[in-house]
Amino acid sequence: MAGRGLDYRFWLLLTDAVFAVEPQCRRLVTDPAADHPIARRPDAAVAAKAGGAELGEVDLPHKRAALFVYPRTPADLPPISPAARAASRT
Repeated sequence: MAGRGLDYRFWLLLTDAVFAVEPQCRRLVTDPAADHPIARRPDAAVAAKAGGAELGEVDLPHKRAALFVYPRTPADLPPISPAARAASRT
């Protein structure tokens, strides 16, 4: 799906469906491997188009992850540190 714009359309359909079924859900989070550009690139592209953001990187027990958030509304976007905001532009 990646590279043909389908990942973006699929993600919008998925987020809309989750938000429709779960009215209490304020945001969705993804955690692709931080050191895997093929896994990370679609999340960064979709976040840029869909009003999401990269929150930064975290160490999990099984990997270092890049966290991306997709809010229901702009008000549901959590505060983002300046360092994470700068990283999401690279």
